[in-house]
Amino acid sequence: MLQISIRRVERWECRLRRNGSMAYEKPGPQQPAHALMPAEKDAVLSFAGREDTVDYSLQLLAIKGAEANAFYLSASSVRLILQENGLGDDRTGRVRNSTRRNKPDRPDELTGPNQCWCWDVSYIKTDVLRVFWYLYVMLDEWSRKVVAWRISRYHNHEEAMGLIDDYSGPRFLDSCLSW
Repeated sequence: MLQISIRRVERWECRLRRNGSMAYEKPGPQQPAHALMPAEKDAVLSFAGREDTVDYSLQLLAIKGAEANAFYLSASSVRLILQENGLGDDRTGRVRNSTRRNKPDRPDELTGPNQCWCWDVSYIKTDVLRVFWYLYVMLDEWSRKVVAWRISRYHNHEEAMGLIDDYSGPRFLDSCLSW
């Protein structure tokens, strides 16, 4: 009478039994089989939160995490997890013009030495391709004298902090003030 095939009615009845509804649902699994598990996300967050991995790039986090048998994920998956938890920087909203960035506080006018220091890291090429030494230099802005320096094989925050710690003791500051 309605000219509907028996097979169609059987499919509707099967859908009603299976889903409890006649609404059309997309076939297949609702959750992707390769979705990240909560344990993997927790492993990335705990690994990225360690103090020795603070300076690691996303690629290095993914590699070192695999070497430590903590997780096996790509750098893009690591980036997504960090951004979901507010730990990654937003790469889309970067300011292109460097003059808009916040500049560090410094005195308006320098009247003598040791009022304001600045620092720089320079790459020193070696004979080996893609291998560099790093020269850390701390300068007095008023006199342009080198206050402290250090050469290292590594470019990380420990070296910069070591430069400050080595040369900011009271004995060193007393010798600087006698310029």
